[in-house]
Amino acid sequence: MYTSSLPRFLGSRQHRLDFLYKPPNPLVSLEQYEKFTHADLRRMSRALLKRELVKVKMRLIYDDNPPSWILKRLDAVREALK
Repeated sequence: MYTSSLPRFLGSRQHRLDFLYKPPNPLVSLEQYEKFTHADLRRMSRALLKRELVKVKMRLIYDDNPPSWILKRLDAVREALK
């Protein structure tokens, strides 16, 4: 019996990682393209940037082989917070 208050993940490891922070697909929408190019960071408040940083770091904690975009996102968010 599963008694945790956290969601139970039965899917693949990639699905669980994407739940934490999914890299955008720039071909889907303008919003996804802006996220892919990090242009969305300019419109974020400091609080939202800090939240974004936490989400990226959470993905990096659990991902042994992160996509290069995640690492670039980490650098871009840190730069935006300066």
